[in-house]
Amino acid sequence: MKVRPKRQRDTLRFLVLVLLGLAVWQIMRLIASPVRYRRTHLGSVVDCRVSVSCSSPWQGSYGDLRGSVSWQGTGRRVARLAKAELPISVSAKKMASSRTPLTVSIEHEGVTVATKTTTAPHGVVELAWTGGEAEAPAAGAPLQEAPETPVSGLAAAARSFKSSKSK
Repeated sequence: MKVRPKRQRDTLRFLVLVLLGLAVWQIMRLIASPVRYRRTHLGSVVDCRVSVSCSSPWQGSYGDLRGSVSWQGTGRRVARLAKAELPISVSAKKMASSRTPLTVSIEHEGVTVATKTTTAPHGVVELAWTGGEAEAPAAGAPLQEAPETPVSGLAAAARSFKSSKSK
């Protein structure tokens, strides 16, 4: 057996300890992280974030079962709904005739659970989440064209809930 110099042994020990530490840290992160796709049901209280992103001006609303809030802006805006009661809804309308994308999304526990995009001039996006698992969009899916009539956030959630119950 070949004897290694002290410096090589110390370097090897250090690398082994660093790798072992990284492995333990990753395991602890996995154990401590919340379940990513926990099933929730209507009326459940959850913490989530809603966002709207569009480089042109937009206006809309977001809310939960208890009520909604109007908002407007240019660019990306994010709102946190703490202790929101399902369903969660968000809607936005582009105030310009440009074909820039308008994207609306809902996040729960750091995971995007619902998202929609439109490029239509003065396009409207309505989105509701009733608490199910996140659905991965199909690869290369085209942008969804939203209907051109504005609907309040709660109406969008109710319509989504009714359509999901009829299936």
